[in-house]
Amino acid sequence: PTPNDNPKEEDGNKGLDMHHDSSEATLNVCLGRDNFTSGGLRFCGRFGDSDHRTASHVYNHTKGHAVLHLGRHRHGADDISDGERINLILWARNSAYRGAAAFGNVALDGSPHQKELG
Repeated sequence: PTPNDNPKEEDGNKGLDMHHDSSEATLNVCLGRDNFTSGGLRFCGRFGDSDHRTASHVYNHTKGHAVLHLGRHRHGADDISDGERINLILWARNSAYRGAAAFGNVALDGSPHQKELG
């Protein structure tokens, strides 16, 4: 099937649901286009914290600017108003930290060991 045959296929202009990344840090660079009108980048609490679903900040991306945030910081992207969204996303991972997580010394991605509620 072609991408248009799948109604769940993203077209790049739609938002992105709230999520956290499997990284220690995430860099999100807005490359945009000249006619790009921002859709907000929404942040909530950090995954594993009691306020992880509480909205805390909306950042309006502009072409040529970047946001650096913790991977476990829950975030999502709003629909854009006009133009085309083009972002460069870099996920930074630390192999020593992840090795410690593999042995149970620290929780990977800041995830709690117990099941998340809410």
